[in-house]
Amino acid sequence: MRVVDVGCGYHASVARSLLPEVASIALVDVAISPALCSHPKVRAIEGSLPEALREIPDGSQDLVICNSVLEHLWEPLETLREVWRVLAPGGSRW
Repeated sequence: MRVVDVGCGYHASVARSLLPEVASIALVDVAISPALCSHPKVRAIEGSLPEALREIPDGSQDLVICNSVLEHLWEPLETLREVWRVLAPGGSRW
């Protein structure tokens, strides 16, 4: 399973717990722990939303996690558009 955790937080607790179960995980936040950035299954994308999500190819993710993030954004609808764009056909949002 290919997963992206949008607004994962510096320590990416949820994503960290999923690492043994996933093929790959993209972490998106303004800052991410260097220990996670160096993990072989992790693609770390540091930056602001929704722009940072533009680094992820269309339809490339099976699961998108976006937990307690949208209410903090200036452009929540644009971020949701990016979430839909990166989600593979038949994928899930959580």
